[in-house]
Amino acid sequence: YNWSNICMQYYSRQFLEKVATKDLGYHVAVKDVKTEAGTVKGLKLEKFIFDAFPYAKKTCLLEVEREAEFAPVKNAFGADKDSPDTARALLMQLHRRWAEAAGATIEGSADEGLEISPLMSYAGENLEEWAGKTLKSGTMVQSGEPHVAILDDPSSPLIAPKAARTISQDSVGLSKLGKCTARALSFPSFSPRACV
Repeated sequence: YNWSNICMQYYSRQFLEKVATKDLGYHVAVKDVKTEAGTVKGLKLEKFIFDAFPYAKKTCLLEVEREAEFAPVKNAFGADKDSPDTARALLMQLHRRWAEAAGATIEGSADEGLEISPLMSYAGENLEEWAGKTLKSGTMVQSGEPHVAILDDPSSPLIAPKAARTISQDSVGLSKLGKCTARALSFPSFSPRACV
């Protein structure tokens, strides 16, 4: 398959209140159940949030790069896949690609990435200062100021297609933002591919 659902959805509260009263039906799953007599087959009745989709007036699908958006954690530390270890390694490789795209040279193993503080960059933006610099793999880069888009700021890229303003780290706290009660990071690489 080319596509998969990574189970990341956004709904309005009003929509969820509406579908909460609907009978979405059950899905029957056959599962192994441990009992005193041994393992037996059991029936599990499941409901899925996906069953709410038909009640939506509009839906929007986003096609994203797996390597940039998906690092599942389904297993314990030390597992070969889908563990906290593998998710961290995938994140560090992504951050390495961001640093290299910004013009940095990464010193160390090609298999080892580095970690960029989310206060510096959320999606690989604002890393121009690294052009021509050498960074060591396996480290966390934390210098610089955070780049935050204020939701009630008309210049926010979440409201208008303009560059997000940068505010200093000491003014990031919500209590210092006056009437603004919400904030969000800018998403310069966000680009919906298919909306219906």
